[in-house]
Amino acid sequence: MITKKCFVLFLLSGLSAFPALAQQQELKKAQEFFVQMEYEKVQAAASRVLENPLAQPHQVVEAYAIIGFSQSADGKKRQAEETFTRLLAIEPDYSPGDRYSPGLLGPFEKALKARNRQKLELRHIPPQAGSKEALLLEVTSNPFELAAAVRLRWKEASESDWKEKTKPLPATGVVEFTRPEISVSSEIEYQFQLLNAAGAAIKNLPDDEPFHLKPPESVAQKMAPSTVLAAPSVTDGLVEKKYDERETAVAPVWYRSWWFWTAVGAVVAGGVTAGVLLGTSSGSGAADYQIVFR
Repeated sequence: MITKKCFVLFLLSGLSAFPALAQQQELKKAQEFFVQMEYEKVQAAASRVLENPLAQPHQVVEAYAIIGFSQSADGKKRQAEETFTRLLAIEPDYSPGDRYSPGLLGPFEKALKARNRQKLELRHIPPQAGSKEALLLEVTSNPFELAAAVRLRWKEASESDWKEKTKPLPATGVVEFTRPEISVSSEIEYQFQLLNAAGAAIKNLPDDEPFHLKPPESVAQKMAPSTVLAAPSVTDGLVEKKYDERETAVAPVWYRSWWFWTAVGAVVAGGVTAGVLLGTSSGSGAADYQIVFR
């Protein structure tokens, strides 16, 4: 029979296998070593986070922070300032709060003054909806060569599992990914991650909500109906064509036009007048004439 205590221990051992929890455990160990003033062990535990390809940006930032403050506490002020400079290049808005003694903040404050000069920066312009152009990411600033590779993560909006593809960061700083294939009835969500030399993620773009790409068919569905000619309809065995408003009007048949019948009327009236004049000019008596219409 499994006791409640055994079940809890089994559950905890299983949870430790998850990557995020494993990295948090390393950071927790580093904090414990910091309280015990075992600074070399602090740096060893935190460095394992920086060297783990499963680490996420917020864990990398915390690892740099505790390494820097352990170096400051150990009297290694210059090394601490360099560590904090790397931290602020990744996360310029980082604040240690009140977790560390004010006496240890000197190297951090020096690094804080230079954070705008050495900042990790990247740029991406999402392609237009329905286009098939590649996804481009440009790393415009890479201080200390913190970023060594770029990972593209994507999934269909209706799915939960992310797919990934990684490329090394070239000297130009521009990485191109082929646009992921998606179904015509869905859209994709995607995100870029900058990786350090060990493969740990040091920065996400975007940080919160992912980018979205709509399928090409969504553009066609938004086209106005008037831009498409209607198909012919069949009525009583006859095909009746429906024209778009932009089509030119069809000219009427010539014998049904007004000018044709006006001309005919003029000819008939002229013939009658000529007959009357000819009949009256042959004598002084009454003239006999008749008009025959055929």
